[in-house]
Amino acid sequence: SYQTTLPVLVANYGFSSTADMLADYEKDIKVACQEELVMQSAAKLLKVDLTKEDLEAYFMAELGRTDYSLYEQNFGLPYVKKMVLSWKVVQLLKEQATLLPQ
Repeated sequence: SYQTTLPVLVANYGFSSTADMLADYEKDIKVACQEELVMQSAAKLLKVDLTKEDLEAYFMAELGRTDYSLYEQNFGLPYVKKMVLSWKVVQLLKEQATLLPQ
């Protein structure tokens, strides 16, 4: 979508190679993967199912509109669903959380 190549992108971020960039981002990538696994596990435990209404609710809450077709086109429906699944899990956890007195 940026009309560029990987070597140009890597150089624009100040790295001399893709390997250098990946090494620098390795910790962040591992943390992001762990977070996704936690969300998937929580969704399974909470028995979260996604509906079209959930997708629309997410985009309404975050962007003020229910049409997510541009995101589906640019990122693919599986990615959009993963993003909304994480959002729905967080919403459910917020609703079910019990705050303890300090």
